[in-house]
Amino acid sequence: MKITIKQKINVRLTIALLILIALLAIIIYTQPLISIIIIIIIMILILTSLIKIKKKPVTS
Repeated sequence: MKITIKQKINVRLTIALLILIALLAIIIYTQPLISIIIIIIIMILILTSLIKIKKKPVTS
């Protein structure tokens, strides 16, 4: 079984996301207002990273 680079990146991303979700859960219980702002920022970051992965950078 050969593990490709993409699979390694996916594993790292899922682990990072799980850690982020765990941290967010703690923040949500302690500080609801700050958590909302953090969730929005993370969503934007995830969306931009997904767009970057799908579309390879084109030099103009």
